[in-house]
Amino acid sequence: MANFNRIIVSGNLGNAPKSADDGSWTHVSIATSNSWKDKKTDEWKEKTQWHRVMAYGYAAEKLSKCTKGENIMIEGSLDYFDPKEEGGEKSAYIKAEKIITSPKPKSPQVNDDIPFP
Repeated sequence: MANFNRIIVSGNLGNAPKSADDGSWTHVSIATSNSWKDKKTDEWKEKTQWHRVMAYGYAAEKLSKCTKGENIMIEGSLDYFDPKEEGGEKSAYIKAEKIITSPKPKSPQVNDDIPFP
């Protein structure tokens, strides 16, 4: 079987994007949530997970234009940061290659020319 490293995450931006001064990279956190009904208590429960995302090049440029709370989908691969300090643990992140943003809701159009009955 072939090796495969692919991740797709769809969720909400938890913070404003942070970018390098030269625009070469952008970093964000994305929140995803799962909900279920607890069989014992009959209550709905929810679990939110946070995912670190790094983007480079064109993907970084596109991600830098997103705003906190915006719903986006990221497709990429799982990668790891090497710790800067001795004895530190590696940290996982998603290396974004494709970014899909949801269309922004349009404000309703008001037509004042229609007479009120």
